[in-house]
Amino acid sequence: MNSGSKSWLLAGTCVLVGAVVLSRMTAHSHSRNAVASVTESEPIVLGSSDRSIADKPLEAYRTELLDLAYETASALPDTPFIKDRARLQETIVEACFQLDQPDRALRYAERIANWRRGACHADFAFYCARHGDSADAKRHMEIARDIANSASKNEDSQDWEIDEIKVRIARTLAVLGQTSNAAEWAAGVVDSEFGKVDAATTAVATSETFDRLIETLDVCAKSGNSDRLRNTLETCVQLFGRFYDDAERRSRMETRIKASFTSLPTLIRVETLMNLSEIAAEHRDTAMAFELLKDARATLDGGRWAPEDRIPLLARQAVLRYRAGDASSARRELDAAVAMFESEHEKMPNLLRAGVLRPIAEAYQVIGDEGTALNVYARAVDEGADNPNHIPRTNDLTATCCSMALHGVEPYGSLKLRMREICDGLSQSR
Repeated sequence: MNSGSKSWLLAGTCVLVGAVVLSRMTAHSHSRNAVASVTESEPIVLGSSDRSIADKPLEAYRTELLDLAYETASALPDTPFIKDRARLQETIVEACFQLDQPDRALRYAERIANWRRGACHADFAFYCARHGDSADAKRHMEIARDIANSASKNEDSQDWEIDEIKVRIARTLAVLGQTSNAAEWAAGVVDSEFGKVDAATTAVATSETFDRLIETLDVCAKSGNSDRLRNTLETCVQLFGRFYDDAERRSRMETRIKASFTSLPTLIRVETLMNLSEIAAEHRDTAMAFELLKDARATLDGGRWAPEDRIPLLARQAVLRYRAGDASSARRELDAAVAMFESEHEKMPNLLRAGVLRPIAEAYQVIGDEGTALNVYARAVDEGADNPNHIPRTNDLTATCCSMALHGVEPYGSLKLRMREICDGLSQSR
């Protein structure tokens, strides 16, 4: 969860969007017709700056890691791997936005050969809107819309693909103050996308709009649809953080969140409790952070898990424990996670092992042990390459490059050469 990135949203737009979307819930019939222009007569409340959005300074090794990740993903040929290739390319674009590299993100996005290019343009518009460039935001929403229209004419396209672009456009419109237009775009989407605009805009809900938003969320929660419930749960977590200093409202949100657990998988319950613990730690509420972390651990221990599922959760819990102030316990838990990986190594499918190691490496970096983080990353690189299948090798090297770039871990010389060697091997096997 990255709650800090949501502080820029416009107050109250979540309720306006949610109310209009709610009124259309009973008419949930998806249309594949061309979608309307993103411009309308409703005013844009952010400044109409024409300034360019530019990449912020970034260490050279991190840009090299991003380039290597993109080169690795692009080694997959469009035929027959266009879906896998585009999915991986989009993850690198997302990493660029997290690192405030919008120009690089746009350059990468332009090489994506399917509908995900439209989703990336919508994300670029979102980034521009957050940073005050409404002119570029509108331009790139129009590009995203055109790609969505083109994709909708393809008989092989799926509803959720078009809807994902629409929802990303809708959240940008909400940021720009075009609330009714945002609601139009968010209405009628497939269940997996329903409610995502609310989740993106509730971070600045006001105390005056809180109760009306809760009513909207309650109706969504009672729909019985698991996808909608999950998106509603994310909105509730956002509200928990937004109103953390308001004890009464915070308590109401915590009660609603925990009441929804009976109909949700154990993994989502554990992750949600960890998200709440992270929010508490961000607000320096150590007692609450540890209490929620205790609940998360009890839920985790009460379930039956494959090692490839349990170990990453243990690594994240160690990070949360560290951020709550218990560094010694965090290290012990991380060391225990490494020991579990070693003891359960042969039980895990080899295509999953690198994905288990990356959260451990990230966690060691968070607690300040870059040396161990590098060793674990090196092991992840080797584990990811130890697969005869082209797709898992590509997935793992791409993910490891992005992880190291995002967490600020510079590969040492021989590790960098090993990563380059794997990438070159993937390119030569096309």
